[in-house]
Formats: sequence, C-alpha cells, structure tokens
Amino acid sequence: MEPGSSAYNIPGALRLTGAVDPEVVRAALDDVVSRHESLRTVFPEAGDGEPCQVVVDVDVDVPVVAVDDSSLIGALAAEAGRGFDLSVDAPLRATLFDLPGNEFVLLFVLHHIAGDGWSVAPLAGDFSVAYAARAGGRAPQWEPLAVQYADYTLWQRDVLGSEDDPDSAIAAQLAYWRERLAGAPQELALPVDRSRPAVSTYRGDTVTFSIDPELYRGLAVLARGSQASVFMVVQSALAMLLSRLGAGDDIVLGTSVAGRTDEALDPLIGFFINTLVLRADVSGDPKVAELIARVREGDLAAYANQDVPFERLVEVVNPDRSLSRHPLFQVTMEFQNVSGAAIDLPGIEARPFQVPMDAAKFDLSFIFDEYEYEGAGKSEGERERDGKGGGDGGGDGESRTALTGTVGFSLDLFDRSTAQGLAQRLLRVLEAMVADPLAPMSSIDVPEIDGRPARLASPESDAAGTATVGGSTGSRASRNAREELLCALFAEALGLPSVGVDDNFFDLGGHSLMIVKLLAKVRSVFGVRLPIRALFEAPTVAELALQLDGDTQDGVFDVLMPLRKAGSGAPLFCVHPVSGLGWSYAGLLREVAAEHPIHVLQARGMGSDEQLPHTLEEMAAEYVAHVRSVQPSGPYHLLGWSFGGVVAHAMAVQLQRAGEKVELLAMLDAYPAEPGGAVSAPSDQQLLDALLKYAGAEPDPVAGPLTQNAAMELLGERGGLFGNFDAESLARAGRVTRNNMMIDAAHTPGTFDGEALFFRAVRERPQSALDVELWSTALTEKMDVRELDCTHDEMMRPEPLKLIGEALGERLAGPSSEG
Repeated sequence: MEPGSSAYNIPGALRLTGAVDPEVVRAALDDVVSRHESLRTVFPEAGDGEPCQVVVDVDVDVPVVAVDDSSLIGALAAEAGRGFDLSVDAPLRATLFDLPGNEFVLLFVLHHIAGDGWSVAPLAGDFSVAYAARAGGRAPQWEPLAVQYADYTLWQRDVLGSEDDPDSAIAAQLAYWRERLAGAPQELALPVDRSRPAVSTYRGDTVTFSIDPELYRGLAVLARGSQASVFMVVQSALAMLLSRLGAGDDIVLGTSVAGRTDEALDPLIGFFINTLVLRADVSGDPKVAELIARVREGDLAAYANQDVPFERLVEVVNPDRSLSRHPLFQVTMEFQNVSGAAIDLPGIEARPFQVPMDAAKFDLSFIFDEYEYEGAGKSEGERERDGKGGGDGGGDGESRTALTGTVGFSLDLFDRSTAQGLAQRLLRVLEAMVADPLAPMSSIDVPEIDGRPARLASPESDAAGTATVGGSTGSRASRNAREELLCALFAEALGLPSVGVDDNFFDLGGHSLMIVKLLAKVRSVFGVRLPIRALFEAPTVAELALQLDGDTQDGVFDVLMPLRKAGSGAPLFCVHPVSGLGWSYAGLLREVAAEHPIHVLQARGMGSDEQLPHTLEEMAAEYVAHVRSVQPSGPYHLLGWSFGGVVAHAMAVQLQRAGEKVELLAMLDAYPAEPGGAVSAPSDQQLLDALLKYAGAEPDPVAGPLTQNAAMELLGERGGLFGNFDAESLARAGRVTRNNMMIDAAHTPGTFDGEALFFRAVRERPQSALDVELWSTALTEKMDVRELDCTHDEMMRPEPLKLIGEALGERLAGPSSEG
C-alpha cells in the first residue's frame, strides 16, 4: 500500500556504555540472522504478480555513524523511519551510533513482516549470547532451533485445511466471520478535531496515562465476578465511551493474539501475531454487568475462530476500501504482557533507549502495559499463558499489578488535547463501572473534553473527505484502446467474463492478492509499474487508465494513438487497415514485451469532417511526420495489416529516401493492387457489414442484412470502443474507407531496400489469392514469410496475434533495435 513506508517498522534501541567493538556487533548480528530464517527472507514476485518467500544468504552490515547528543534523536528517527524494499531487503537492519566518551546507541529496525512484539525477547537473548561468544573469540554454542518459521507456515496450512473443504477448520472459521461481521459499521464516528483526509498521512503521536493499583484491583474483582478478563472489562468501558461520544450502538474494535500456540515457537523470531475483530453491542442502555457479559460472549467466540489470517478475512468480507482509513475497524485495543527483552553484554552497560516514532496505523490505539509495583507477585499475564500478546488475561483481586496506558492517535484527525481528554474520560468510565456494576450505561457521566462537546465524524457527514472505494456508477463505452484492454485485464484478474469501464474493482470482489496480480498484468502489457495504492485511488478502468500516462484525452479517433507510451525499447508503429481504425492492434500489448512502446496510426477524417489524402504517398508522408514526432531518428519498426501493410511499405520507402534506417517492415496479409485492376466503391450495407465483422458482432446470417439502426444497436451491445459509434461516425468511416480503397488502387509501390517480414493468412483462401510475388519488384530482398492458420479477418484474434507477437519480439529485441 505504501512503498517505503515506516508504518510497519519495529524499532528498538540500546544505550551502550563501555568498550563496544563494532566488528563484534556485526558478527553477533550475523549469527542471529543465520540462526533465524525469517531474518533472511525476501518477498519477490514469482510470476503473475504472486509474492513468494525466498530464504537467502545475507551479507550483514552494521554501519557506524558518528553523532553527538544534539543530533542523535534526529538520526535515530530518520533511520527508524526508513522503509524496506521487501522484494530485495532483509527485514532486519542495525546501525551503531557512535557518541563522544565511549557511548553508543545500537538501533535495530525489524519489519513487521518478519517479527512481532514477542520476537523482541528472542532477538535480544540471542544477540546477547552471540555477542558474548564473539567477544571471547568464538562462535556461539546454542541448541539448534527445533523449527523455523517456514515449518510453522506449512503446519498452519495443514491444520487449517482448504477453504474448498466444508469440513475444514478454515472453512468453518470463515463461515463464522462472515456471519459475525455481516452488517457491521465500516467506519466509526469518532470525536475528531478535523475531517478525515482523502489519503492518510500515517502521522501520529501518543499520550500516556496510568490506571493506579487500587483501580486495577477493582477492575480485577469486577472481571472475576463477571467470569471475564480485565481486558474484557476495559473493552466494555471503551465501547461504552465511544458510543456515548456518538459512535453508535455497534462498536467494532481490533486487537491481536500472539498465535504462538506451541512452546516450540517461543524462541523464534517471526510474525505469529494475528488480528481479530471484536464487535460489541451496546444498544438498549445495558447495565455494566450486562455489557461485560455481551463483550465476553463475543470475545470468546472470536478467540475460538482466531486462526483466519486477517488479510484473508478482509478479502472474504470485502469491505469498502479506502486510502484514508483501516478496513473493518479504525480503533484498536491491546494488552501487552510479553516477556521482557533482557540484554546482557559482557563489559558493557546496556539500557533501553526510546526511539522516536511518529507513525499511526489507526485512528486511535489504546495500549495497556502491565507492571508490578513493590511486593507484587506474578503478573496476570504470567499466570495466564493463553492470553499472552492478546486480550484474554484473567483477573485476580490479590495481584499487586497495575496498568500504564498509551493512546496512539492520528494527527490527521486529532489534537493532542483531545487524545488526553479521551484517556481521562476512559478512566472516569472505568471508575464508575467498578463503583456500581449494576448501573445502566446512561447513568455514567462522560464529561466534555476541555469544556466542549466532541465533534463527530462519520462516513455520512465526512463523505467529501473520505476516499472510500465502493459503489458502481454504471458503465459507458471505452473511449480508447487502452480502456478496452484494461477492461479485459480487470475481467481476467477477477475471473469474470467482462468488466465495464466504470465498474468498481472491489465491488466485483477484488482483494489485495488480486490487486497484485492485476497490476502485474498491467505492467507486462503497458510497461507501467503502479503501486498497490493506485487501485485504491483509481478502482475503475476509467480512473486507472488515466494513471497509466496522465493522458486525459479520449483519443479514440486520433491519427496517432499511443497504446503504450512508456518503455526504453524500440517503439513499434502500426498502420490501420482499410477501415481507417487501429483499435484492433491493442491485442499486441499482451504479446510484445512491455519495454517496447506501441503507437497506432489511424486515418484522418474519422473524428471530424476534413479533407482526406489524395494519394497513398500523401498519407504515408503524413504518417512519417507523426512517427518522427515521437521518434526523431531511426532505426524504425513498422507494421501494417492489409491496406496498412501497403502504407507501411510506402512509409519505409520514404524514410529510406530521407536517409533513415528501417529495421523492421512487417506486413500482415497485405498485397499491392494489381495494375489495371477494377475498383468499385463498397455500398453502405457492405461497409456496415464489414464494421460489424470488425467488431466481432456479426448478425445472424439467417436473418439477413440489418438496417442501420439495428446494426448500431448491435454495436452498442458489443460495447467497448464501438459504443462510441453513432450514425455520424458510421458515415465518416464509410467516407474514409472508400477513399482508402481508391488511393490504394491508384498506388504503385516504390522499392524498399531490405527484407520484409510477411504474415499470410492461409485458411479458406485459394493459393492464387496469396500471391506474395506481387511484392517481388518492390523489395530488394526475399521476404520472410510466416503462414498463419486463420482467415484474413482473423489475424487480430488472440491465437494468430500470439505468433505474430513472438516474431515481432525477436526482431524488436535485435542487436541494433535501440533507437
């Protein structure tokens, strides 16, 4: 979504005092990376846009950067905020900041794809062991890991089974989530200070607060009396608070579960955590105890169905997608009770050092950390292993444990004072719940923030500021060949028979992996690499087409129409057949490598009433001028089908006369007019029938010829580019076609000094009609003839085009094809 973003970086730093040896640091980190495959895994594409995991050898480097105390924070923030290119970068890096006076700060940055909160402890422990060993001049002596992360992923797939198997665990859990999240609000109305921007900046900040030991004991007692956890009680309070602030009666929050269901996974660095969606019903003014019971029931069911990967859940539920907010929920709540990260480096004092981070993945994040005050025994999290890293810790009124709270907030939406007010309000609600578990929700006082009522944002009131993807607006005809081909690519990626220009990708069932596949197809066809977010910003063919090259012109009847502008390779110029239209060449985009731009030349007079060329030489000269406006000098590569092949030959002759090199002259079943041959202009009906055939909308032969109105209706049903045709367009097409036939009959080809690549259609035609010898006096070298098992009119169909594209690719990629 955000290439190079730091939103999913996990930074951690140590202040080191003593004789730190940078080479020992590097060697120790190399040991850790070698031990954990997850730290040397990259994620390249493996065909058709599918990402894959590849474990590679990593050359570990720990750069040493000299700083002073005044520049340290800025340097740390910059490095912690630098993104990863996951297709090539190992997901862990380290930097040693060298301060005056034997002081250092060692910064680790772990990408979330390879680690989670529980990974920090094994990372710290293994680094300590490795550093001690390397400082002593030896390799670390540790027990090999029982499993690697890839083993876990294979086990998980085996346990969950196939979604196609109705008896599998994954099928059952997905069925639960479909039902559980049906009708859930896609966005909560929160007490924001500003309207939601169309695209999130991910800028954030935090405020902290404390739940003192006495209140925590009260919460634990309330939890125990409700057969719930403290997490569930606090979640009930947060749901109550948000509802009272205007978020409605259906409060959806996100949380996480550790996912380490076997002790063999504890020593691993890896991404085991999963995200759960928790839905609370606060309707009907429930009493405190009743609300906790509702939350408990919903949470326990969610925990029982926690194995569905969150990204898959989003694909299945398929909510409206937006660049301005997180899907399914925008507020998270976490209880963190993971094991501490112990660092023990010989001869060095190591202390945790706070890394400044200003990223916010969500609108609001409520994070609670357990801590023990003097005289405390084991914490709730230590006593209840099942809740580690997630939300379900038990309650114990005798525990000497308290909580610190952090509210992370998006700076797009909230001021710091508002976040502080939310924290204080939450404390007031928690105190009221502990004081009277039988109090109805409406009786709990929720004071204004800073003496002012909250300003609410909702999908309805803030629609102008939210780039929400959803809602098809009906479809119109394609305006150009680019849109026509994009419609086909959308349909192919979505597995649908057809897609309209204004149909929304996500409304049609598109999801994240489909986006990757679609954009891979777009890159292979158009030569343009678009980020994933491009489809969120432009989810229809009409919108995405504009992002390919920024060309907002329809261009459907332009003389020079670019099918693919981008590319570093040799451009290919394709000349229209006798109809004057060049749209059918769009199929070549699939068959010719993406580095080659493709331009189509269409007949003058298709889009407006203007003077037509008097001779084929005049037409060729005009097209040469257009070609040279794109490519000022050769070598040139020309292609023409039927009448277009004759024009391409004339262009090649003119370019050679101008001293330019023509490296490729390709003709598709193109023949010069025989001297003295009779020419008769086609009738309107013949032109109409030819256009229908060109559009692939041939009428029923039994029904006989169609009237013009019926033919236009059939073209409209064909859709795409032909939806642009009306009676006026048809009249112009007839005028252009007749003129092309006349100038073709009067043309005598010049001599091209070189070879032509010739494709001839051999199906359903006598050999005499395929007499390539008609070109013998117009070429100095023998033609390279390739026969295609198709008719003349079928040459732009996928099967022949594939063979044509292969041959063109060989010539375009030749040693001297760059121009």
